[in-house]
Amino acid sequence: MEFEKSVLILTHSDYVNTDAGVEKVIQGQQKLFLENHINFIAVYPIRKDMELFGMVHSTTMKNYGLIVNGKNQGEIGYDQFLELLSTKGLISVIVHELVTFKKNDKLLEFFDRIQCPIYYFVHDYAMVCYNHILMRNNKEFCGTEPLSFKKCKNCRFYLEGKVNEKWQRKFVERYPQIEYLFPSTVVRDVWQNTFHAPNKLRIVPNTKFGKETKAYNTKNMNEKLRIAFIGYGRIEKGWETWKKICRKYDIIYDLYILGDGICDGKVTRIPVSVAKDGPNAMIDAIGANQIDIAFLWSTVPETYSYTFYESYVSGCYVVTNQLSGNICNMTAEYACGNVFEDERELFAFLDEPEKVQASVTEMYRKKQTYPVCLKNNDEILSMIKG
Repeated sequence: MEFEKSVLILTHSDYVNTDAGVEKVIQGQQKLFLENHINFIAVYPIRKDMELFGMVHSTTMKNYGLIVNGKNQGEIGYDQFLELLSTKGLISVIVHELVTFKKNDKLLEFFDRIQCPIYYFVHDYAMVCYNHILMRNNKEFCGTEPLSFKKCKNCRFYLEGKVNEKWQRKFVERYPQIEYLFPSTVVRDVWQNTFHAPNKLRIVPNTKFGKETKAYNTKNMNEKLRIAFIGYGRIEKGWETWKKICRKYDIIYDLYILGDGICDGKVTRIPVSVAKDGPNAMIDAIGANQIDIAFLWSTVPETYSYTFYESYVSGCYVVTNQLSGNICNMTAEYACGNVFEDERELFAFLDEPEKVQASVTEMYRKKQTYPVCLKNNDEILSMIKG
């Protein structure tokens, strides 16, 4: 190993080559620990796509992928996985995701052997429900209440959810020493409403603002406002509503997709990749395309939302709804946009571009400045160092 001390990370994927929120958090933590001369050892289950009855299913294999200080070391077996706990100078085990790990006695044996502090980042709702986005049949938000027959009987994830719930409760009760870390109060409250655990719980946002600020730029009243869908075109991110906007408002506004997704209408699509272009790829894309309004219409409660913070430090006016969790909470807290009740209210707003322009200009006037730097939260380092 390069350094005397090490941390061991458990996650669900090859974070080095993947574009997603959890992976972005891990990339930031890797940079943080290496800068402080601490080895960053990461393990994730190997997954293979297999075809069954004409459908492709991703299956967890018996081996694990190993990444040390950002470099892929190939595959290891279970015995080598256990041996990592004997790494000289191991000061902590940090869990980011167990969703792709096989939930069996071998995983429990691994945790039984851990002698150092364990920190578990709860990034989503995977411990609460098998379907980690809390959508009934992947179509509609099902609520934040714990799993139950009354609530879940008509959901195709119910049986898998019952198996998952049983294992997760066993895990939480078995390891009271684990400290759970949440990116917002939104996910902490949902998690604790299910488990009622005595463990230590702590709010640790994924990022923090730098000290530098910038004045809002005022646009000309007769210039078209630029509205962008920020992120990936998935149903839980408000993609169906965005498609309606593209069909209805592509003449009134300049519309953009920063991320991924294809829809009808006159829309400029700009691919954005953190894995390829660095951690500030989305911030750079928002700035380069002079986006005025960030469309962040998540239809389930976001546990954090990088896209909100990226939009905020880019000076955007945020458009969201009251179901979007941390997005609507932060939009209200920072007074940087509008939280709508539903689509009808949103469309009534967009129908009058002069009033939209006035709302954006009023935000500029009231706030005057905004933070322009988004940094990785280094709180986990101080927690481990004591």
